[in-house]
Amino acid sequence: MRLGVLEAATKRRDSEGLELELMTNRASNITLALRENGMLGDNFGFHLTNMLRNPVKAKEIEFANRQIGETSL
Repeated sequence: MRLGVLEAATKRRDSEGLELELMTNRASNITLALRENGMLGDNFGFHLTNMLRNPVKAKEIEFANRQIGETSL
């Protein structure tokens, strides 16, 4: 549900230059690879970049939070 909300909100903002690549299976793939090699991953994060692959500024994240809603992120 949360991804659907985030995806819909991102599509609404597409004309303003926001883009979102949803890679929902990455954490499970990494967890599986670790487990198969006798390791355990218990905490995963994510890295945000803009469309030019530069780091996103804090003000841009705050803007997205206000537009999408903090409970959706």
